[in-house]
Amino acid sequence: MRVLGVSEVIARYEGYGDSGNFEELALQPDQTDLPDDLETALRDFAWSFAYHLHPGFENNEGGYGELTWDVSADSITLDHADRYVECSHSFDEGL
Repeated sequence: MRVLGVSEVIARYEGYGDSGNFEELALQPDQTDLPDDLETALRDFAWSFAYHLHPGFENNEGGYGELTWDVSADSITLDHADRYVECSHSFDEGL
């Protein structure tokens, strides 16, 4: 990534209903073009990284997040959210 002049990678992903996908892959500087095979490898890496920390997030209501890779500092930040359904049930009889 450094050889291509990329200073930052931002990968946004989302999963639900037993499947998932990348919504967006952004590079800094904006004008950077990646070869198709490198873009695919980068998407696979980001998905695997997020999945390793939050396995199964694509199931049921799912989850989503944003992986930011500061290439210059060689540091990754993952901002992830899981969706869930909450129920509150009460039953009163013979009061």
